[in-house]
Amino acid sequence: MSVEWKDRLNIRIPIQISDRYDIIKILSSSSNKKVVLVKDKTTLMSAIIKIIKKDRLQNKELYILNKISEFKGIMAPVDSFDLYNMEILIFPYYEKGDLFDSSLRNMSEDYLRIITKQIIDILEHLKYKHIIHLDIKPDNILLGNDEKIVLIDFDLSQVILECGMYANDYVGTFPYIAPEIFSKYFYTHKADLWSLGMTLLTCVINKRIFMKDEYIAYCECEFETDSIIQLKKSNISKHGQDFILSLLKINPLDRPEIEQCKQHPWILNVINPYDIVDTQIKPKKRFCGFFRKK
Repeated sequence: MSVEWKDRLNIRIPIQISDRYDIIKILSSSSNKKVVLVKDKTTLMSAIIKIIKKDRLQNKELYILNKISEFKGIMAPVDSFDLYNMEILIFPYYEKGDLFDSSLRNMSEDYLRIITKQIIDILEHLKYKHIIHLDIKPDNILLGNDEKIVLIDFDLSQVILECGMYANDYVGTFPYIAPEIFSKYFYTHKADLWSLGMTLLTCVINKRIFMKDEYIAYCECEFETDSIIQLKKSNISKHGQDFILSLLKINPLDRPEIEQCKQHPWILNVINPYDIVDTQIKPKKRFCGFFRKK
C-alpha cells in the first residue's frame, strides 16, 4: 500500500488503486466519505475516486447507478471495489468543472435552456425508475463537451414507492432541499423539481442564494426575497422567469409535473445534445425536416 495514500487519507487502500493513481487533491473528506482527485500514472488521465464507508452507503449508490447509469447524462463509475468495510467508486474527471463555476462566467440563456432540458430528461427517467436524486445543485452538474452535462452524486438518492414517501430526516443542501423534506413531510419526485428551480435561480443571479434564514422565511409565506427580486430584474426572458418560479412553489402540488415541464414554452423546442449525437449515428431515426438537404 502506498505511504502517500495512508498518510493523506488515513485509510487502507487496495494496492490496485495506490499503485495506479497518484493523489492530486483531496476534494472533500469526512468520517464517512472521501472524494479524491487523482491521476493515472500510466495514461496521465485524471479521475475522481469516491471512498464511502459501508455503514453509510450500504451499497445503495452503486445499486442505484446500476439501475440508471446507461441513461444519457448520468455519470457511472468506470470501476469499483467492494471491500469489507467500504465501497470505492472511480469516476471520469470533467475538466470544465461544474455548473456553479460556469454560472459565474455569465452563461447565456440559450445555454441554460439546453442544460435544463437535459436535467428534465434525466428527472423523467429517474421518475420512471422510482428514484429521487435529492441533491440536485450546481455543484453536482458537471459540464462536458458539445453542451452536454452530467449529473453526479447519487449517494443521497432514494428508491421510493410510486406514490411517494415520508421524510424521516432532511437530507440535501440549503437552499436546494425541498420544503416538504425540510419539514419532514411526505415527498415525491417533485422535490427534485424544487432543487432544479433553485439551481436555475443560482445560475441566473450568479451567486449563492437563500441563506438558511431567508430559506425558512420564504417557505413560510413565499414572499419575494432578494433572490426572487433579482430574478425578476434579470435579463432572462419572461418564459424563463415563469418556468423557474413555477418550480419554486412551496406546496409541491402547485409545482408542475415533469411531463408538463417538457411542454413549457421555455423548454418545448430545446433539443437535448445527447439526442443530436444519436440522430447522427442512427440516420434512420432522424425527424423529418430536422436536417436540411444542401
